[in-house]
Amino acid sequence: MKRIKFVGIAIVAMLSLAVSMAASASAATVPNVLPAGTAAEPVTATASSGETEFGNGFIKVTSKKSTGTQSGNSTKLGAFTNKFKETKDTLGSACKGSKDTEAETVTVSGTFHIRDYKEGTSLRTATIFLLNEVKFSCGSIEVTTVGCVAGALTPENTKTKTLTVTLARNGSLNDNKIVTILNESNTENETCQLLAKMGSGALELSSQVQTSTVTEFKKNGAAVEVEVMPL
Repeated sequence: MKRIKFVGIAIVAMLSLAVSMAASASAATVPNVLPAGTAAEPVTATASSGETEFGNGFIKVTSKKSTGTQSGNSTKLGAFTNKFKETKDTLGSACKGSKDTEAETVTVSGTFHIRDYKEGTSLRTATIFLLNEVKFSCGSIEVTTVGCVAGALTPENTKTKTLTVTLARNGSLNDNKIVTILNESNTENETCQLLAKMGSGALELSSQVQTSTVTEFKKNGAAVEVEVMPL
């Protein structure tokens, strides 16, 4: 009877461990956006926005509109490209990216990551845009931008054809509202901040204010609905 009892205890322990491991694995894969893309079968989409404001205490740049594309090639990440159009500084000087050929256009590219951030006592889902270095000129002023910027990703837990990414400023500060996020394994916090400098000056905290609409999701060439799965 003792042997049977010990075997029973061992089986229960193994089952508990398996459930615990499964739960940990599940927690590690969210937040994400379903269906998940892969390198062989990415989930593609288009993005657009109205007016975008970028800057810090030294420079302010406004874009009237933007268009872009993204390709989700993993559970939590992918690549993006955005073209900001009709871009000018506060003096009315046209801004142009160092690699752009179109007037008043600044192209930004990099990777996007799906992460969680804390809003009050609740966890919410964010898209993190990790930028490749961006260089652009407004008149005689050269600006360099690096770092990352995070925006709230909505709606959550709902199948939809359209997602919204909202980048907001932290009050009057030269910083974004979401700067502290969970790392990919959801075990500790990381900092996500946008930095910029003029000419050879020092990098300064900057902010980006933008509401972007992501739509036309496709996988294998077929339209799909998506769903944001929070932690």
